[in-house]
Amino acid sequence: MVENYHVIEEKEILHELTAGLLADVHSFMDKIQFDTDEHPNSLLTDYHTKLVHFWHSILGNRFNTEEDMKQAESIYERAKDEFSVLRGKYHG
Repeated sequence: MVENYHVIEEKEILHELTAGLLADVHSFMDKIQFDTDEHPNSLLTDYHTKLVHFWHSILGNRFNTEEDMKQAESIYERAKDEFSVLRGKYHG
């Protein structure tokens, strides 16, 4: 399936937005001195792992249509919301 320009552009924008969210997550993890290797079964480690996998999947073949991109954007919005909740849990 050939992607249209609009979908490609949306993918690139979402990839950059997700990279920014990942940077915020890494900054937060540094701030609280959180190491995923030391806490492999924590909610924050699970969240981080899923977010990295999502980020890697954005430019791949998983999201190819405008409908796929709506799903991807929804995943991103949920990830932002979940990070806000996790920040409260880990930072008190």
